[in-house]
Amino acid sequence: MPPCDRFVFSLWWVVAPLAAQGTSDPTEAFTKVDTMIPMRDGVRLHTSIVVPKADHGSLPSWNDFVAHPNYDAFWQRQAIGPYLSRVTVPTLNVGGWWDQEDFYGPLKIYELSERHDSLNRNFLVVGPWNHGGWARGPGNKLGNIGFGVNTGEYFRDSVQAAFFAHYLKDKPLDLPEALTFEAGANRWVRSDAWPRRTSRTRDLYFGPAGRLSFERPLERAPSAFESYVSDPAHPVPYRNRPIEPTYYPKGSGWYTWLLQDQRFVQSRPDVLSWETEPLGEEVVVRGDIVAHLFAATTGSDADWIVKLIDVYPEDHPTDPKLGGYQLMVANDVFRGRYRNSFERPEPIVPNAVVEYVVDLHTQDYRFGSRSSIATRRPTSRTSSWPRIRTIGRRRTASTGPHATRRTSRWPWPRRDQALLGGRRRPADARLSRRGVGRAAARRPGPVR
Repeated sequence: MPPCDRFVFSLWWVVAPLAAQGTSDPTEAFTKVDTMIPMRDGVRLHTSIVVPKADHGSLPSWNDFVAHPNYDAFWQRQAIGPYLSRVTVPTLNVGGWWDQEDFYGPLKIYELSERHDSLNRNFLVVGPWNHGGWARGPGNKLGNIGFGVNTGEYFRDSVQAAFFAHYLKDKPLDLPEALTFEAGANRWVRSDAWPRRTSRTRDLYFGPAGRLSFERPLERAPSAFESYVSDPAHPVPYRNRPIEPTYYPKGSGWYTWLLQDQRFVQSRPDVLSWETEPLGEEVVVRGDIVAHLFAATTGSDADWIVKLIDVYPEDHPTDPKLGGYQLMVANDVFRGRYRNSFERPEPIVPNAVVEYVVDLHTQDYRFGSRSSIATRRPTSRTSSWPRIRTIGRRRTASTGPHATRRTSRWPWPRRDQALLGGRRRPADARLSRRGVGRAAARRPGPVR
């Protein structure tokens, strides 16, 4: 994954040295400058960024980010993927479903290593944890959400300790290829592969009047779309305010923001929402998830953000405080300029309907029979993601930040235009619509 996809999560480690250099307020050590991002065919994107006033030599990481905004040879040389070409030692890959810092890493390492695991030494464990949550505490609750069992203690005592005892002391080991915690049902699931081979693909579709459905929409009229205005001056926050500093000594919501109630942005006019009727039966998402968006913007770039949400019933059966709670099950953001290549970005043609494939990664989650499944489409994710402040023009500067109108069309009644379906990994991506359908049919899907 290119550095842009995890850029802001690295800023703390770039900024932190300023405090160590005696700056009482790190924000005082920054200034705003204009820069141009080179793109294809002589087109450049103009953007304003905040940079340190400190001597550039003292912040080499920052300089690397600014000098290499795209996934160029500089970053490709540092990518770990090409080195994961064999499994020579037993490896236990551990991740958390609500890891606020690096959910992508352990799952990707497992996936790439698995291709070369001829001796069956590559294992995966994913639990209901935030970053490092498997190593501390009982693990029976995260944020407002309880899991009924002490998942952290179970992992350390029955999985991690047994793993090392087996490979270091020849003790017995009863560990499947993949051990995942199914939140919603609050139980551990053993699988002989991840994604599970027995899963099948099902699709969810956008529809009129904010409806989300497993049935293909019939409407193909020009009115089959929703639109909104994205204004950089009024960005959508990624978590509920007040937003404390990341590692605030007096307490911070950073550690559990992925489990915050998503109703805090539901009523905003720049957030599109679709929701199913109460399901009537349980739905299990087990495996990879992808969103196929067909959208247009009046600008030359846009962030496309997708959230998959479990909407609890208003009369929650065990905790009245969770009535109507909206738990984010999966999410991610995709910057439109990278729709064809992370290495060679391209401006978006204004007002052209384009397909965007947003990877929502993977999950093991059970939606209750009285729950609804919802998607949210915020226009931005401030401040966990840098704002779009760009207009693409040939060899010229821009007029600066501006509001743009974005349009999301709900899919035509075709199999290959689903909102959610089996995952098409970025490495396999081909943007022909026929290719989307083949990829979705080929891979084990998310909903069982």
